[in-house]
Amino acid sequence: MKKPKLRQLIREEIKSLVNEGFTKNDWNVKWKLPQDNLFNASKTIDAVNNRSNAIQDLLKLNPKKLQAFNNDDEHPAIKMSYNELMRWYYSIMKESVNEGSRTLQVTDGNGKVVLITDPKDIENFLAGEEVYGEDKDGGLIGVSIDSALDHQMAEGTCGYDTDAKTGKKLTTPGGLKESAIELGYLSEIKISRNIEIDIVGNDIMIKQGDKDFGKLVGITEAYIEGTDRLYRGYLKTEGGQINLNGGESGLFEFYDAVGAKRDTDVREFFSKYGVEITEREFDVS
Repeated sequence: MKKPKLRQLIREEIKSLVNEGFTKNDWNVKWKLPQDNLFNASKTIDAVNNRSNAIQDLLKLNPKKLQAFNNDDEHPAIKMSYNELMRWYYSIMKESVNEGSRTLQVTDGNGKVVLITDPKDIENFLAGEEVYGEDKDGGLIGVSIDSALDHQMAEGTCGYDTDAKTGKKLTTPGGLKESAIELGYLSEIKISRNIEIDIVGNDIMIKQGDKDFGKLVGITEAYIEGTDRLYRGYLKTEGGQINLNGGESGLFEFYDAVGAKRDTDVREFFSKYGVEITEREFDVS
């Protein structure tokens, strides 16, 4: 594909995604960051959360960039102007389209998931043309961006995708996860920020995107300094820290996902999984 045409289809995709989520006025006016954060803490948090959610939607086609953004409280994109954000996002989209090893996962209008691996077909799909993708049974299904319910970039699998006994197509390498879930050994839950939770015995295992963070060992509840307002929840794992969505919504989403009811003693609930809950204050100035 010629570079001018590639640039055009990327711009069209950006325009489509942005129009679905937020406008220039939303970003520059409604979600403008106050200059004096100390005396506008509430307004600052609301603006940051709105901008953060908008950026997460933009980055859904690039899981690695999304993960990097989610794990950086000081990510520069939050403070960008609208035009700066679009230039930054253009470069990311170009990278995603040009990355030949990636697979585009598309959910068609009937809810069926198909995979598109040919780089040219991926470009044509983003340009609005109908292309054919392969479903889990190996069948070909025609899909287009106009009729698709969802689409996102994903890393390719290793090819060990068939159960040797049943011949069933599996969606993960070797099919170990599907088999474990089917047998009741795993309880798989997915929440915002592409976080996947697997409860295995007395361990809560955490993944985000393509990275396996291992066992959950702690949860930090960060409150705005001098207040009882929750700023953000943080998951402490064997493989590092993961930031949940801002405010109570992100923390409660995680608690609900693992079955920790809000009217119970969460410390007692998580103690059986060896998870310690701590609190700290966060200075938003």
